[in-house]
Amino acid sequence: DISTGKVIRTLTGHSSSVTSVAFSSDGKTVASGSYDNTIKIWDISTGKVIRTLTGHSSYVTSVAFSSDGKTVASGSYDNTIKIWDISTGKVIRTLTGHSSSVTSVAFSSDGKTVASGSYDNTIKIWYFDLDNLLSLSCQKLKAYLITHPEALEPLTFCQEQNPDILLAATPFMVTAGETSARNGNFEDALAKFKTAKKWDSKLDINPEVKTDSLRLEFEGRKLADKGDFDGAITKFQQAKQRNVKIDFDTDTDGVQNEPEKVAKELVSQALIKQAGEIADKGDVDGAIAKLKQAQQLNAKIDLDDNTEGVQTNPQTVAKKLVSEALVKQGKDLATQGNFDGAVAKFKQAQKLDAKIDLDTDTPGDVQTNIQAVAKDFTSKGFIAQGKQLARLGDINDAVAKFKQAQKLKPKVDINPDIDVVENNPEKVAQDFYIAALIDEAEEQLKQDEYNKAQAVYKKIENLKPTKENLAKSENSLCRQASLQGYVKNVINDACEKAVKLAPNDANIRDSRGLARALTGNFQGAIEDFQVFIESTDDAETKKQREAWVKDLQAGKNPFTPEVLKKL
Repeated sequence: DISTGKVIRTLTGHSSSVTSVAFSSDGKTVASGSYDNTIKIWDISTGKVIRTLTGHSSYVTSVAFSSDGKTVASGSYDNTIKIWDISTGKVIRTLTGHSSSVTSVAFSSDGKTVASGSYDNTIKIWYFDLDNLLSLSCQKLKAYLITHPEALEPLTFCQEQNPDILLAATPFMVTAGETSARNGNFEDALAKFKTAKKWDSKLDINPEVKTDSLRLEFEGRKLADKGDFDGAITKFQQAKQRNVKIDFDTDTDGVQNEPEKVAKELVSQALIKQAGEIADKGDVDGAIAKLKQAQQLNAKIDLDDNTEGVQTNPQTVAKKLVSEALVKQGKDLATQGNFDGAVAKFKQAQKLDAKIDLDTDTPGDVQTNIQAVAKDFTSKGFIAQGKQLARLGDINDAVAKFKQAQKLKPKVDINPDIDVVENNPEKVAQDFYIAALIDEAEEQLKQDEYNKAQAVYKKIENLKPTKENLAKSENSLCRQASLQGYVKNVINDACEKAVKLAPNDANIRDSRGLARALTGNFQGAIEDFQVFIESTDDAETKKQREAWVKDLQAGKNPFTPEVLKKL
């Protein structure tokens, strides 16, 4: 509020920086563009997002409303301007012609012209007839609108342009209504059936009767899910009385409208699901009872569709389900550090199924050695706990967890994140802590908090890290600070320190190459990038560096604001 200087409303929803905002002419709507590649349309009165427009492949830099508020233009780092229909969220047209990022867009007062500015040093004027564009867009979207009648309903312009479109969309509106009803939204279903009847007066449905029959079906399904066969069949019979043509299962071919048959199928499936839930609690007898009830309703039902073939033996299936649940419980206990509890659960599982695989995470042979599997899971649990503690800075407790893992498995790799086997708890704990601090510092730099980031990097240095970790820290500062505009702070400090600590590390040389290029040392940058090119096996990354070198050799700096943002 300009008169008071107070914030009326803060709109949140973008996942990255907001680069541009524009009001509609009536002041009720705002469009916003963002580095998250989207445009959002906001209702000012509620602060809610009306629509999110997606389609740009890079940052959105500018947005503008047409004078009638029906259309938005957007410019992007992908070198294009897109014209959007606000009512549908669809792109009406993509304007291409700029050879670099589009930085600004604007509509003329009559809405027939768009101007765009670009990093290619040009302004382009784009002329189009909005009514003609709308007509073209209606035609282009015809197939989509027919199959998405909810989108078609408010588009009176498209309805007038294509009189036959309503008849074509009617069956899809009926289907949409049925979907709403089966999701329990009966008011919406009734409204859709009425719209369908309005679109096609010859449509053979009574909206109220159809909605009521689907409501009864919905209630029957809820009862079936609870295993109530008598209640379900009663509701299905009532539904059929209201609508003799009702199809209780639209997912299968033909019309399924025999109440008893449908109720048996649904209730038997629900009973199998209940058996699984009971099995998860370790109750074999309870699971068997539910499976037998399912068979009473459907003698040929598959009691376990997760296995090949039809399973019809309740005892076998129940034991399998319970044993699998016990294995899962054992694994959970192990990862929490409860070795004895895990062993007990695995023994119970094997008692029910002697051949059960205690570790389905490993390919190949079935794992049946209780002690070995429990030790493996428990040691992994201790390592995960140690890593978490280390990243939080609790080094002593982290070391203790790693040692517990080693007590169970003396040769265990306590840092599976890297290729080399690590067995030094103190070193691994510091490695994880420093990695967390580097992540924190880089995030500070991304938020343009250079001094705060510098303090974190200094904290790492004061920890007296290994040469390897110190090199990682200095390289992180060199690269991220260069990307964020602080290259002059690091080019002769962190960048040189990192290379001195690890002169043969191609990634570190790559970071210094970036910093050198940004400070005008093109020859030095070429030398560093050549080291990276010779060492990498990544074809795409190699091609990118080769292009940089080619530009640098020609005296051109390849690191435009666009490239730096992508990096």
